[in-house]
Amino acid sequence: MSTDMVSARHQASLVLWAGVLLGPLGWIGSQSVSHVLASQLCGPSAFVPLLAIHAAGLALAIAGAFLCWWSSPGQSALPATGPARNESRFLASLGVGSGLFFAIVTVAQGAAGFFFPGCAG
Repeated sequence: MSTDMVSARHQASLVLWAGVLLGPLGWIGSQSVSHVLASQLCGPSAFVPLLAIHAAGLALAIAGAFLCWWSSPGQSALPATGPARNESRFLASLGVGSGLFFAIVTVAQGAAGFFFPGCAG
């Protein structure tokens, strides 16, 4: 196996890991920032910055799912076989699933801003 092929597989693996981690990072980032700002933002338009923060977290989660789908063995141009293909398929499935899961969680937690004002506590 040539070094170019090993380098390409390593790069594809890094893209898959980035996709797996983007969903949880988008969720925890939007949740942390919105918790900090929720107590400081009061008024009728307080939900707009919080909505923007949750939209950014949602975009990261969907981007992670898309990266994993795009880098999956069926979509990638790399001819992976054997254990490398199984590992790539597992990481791609994990990334798509977790990205979509964290996208739903981010939407659900962001939707709470429409029902509960930021300074209700």
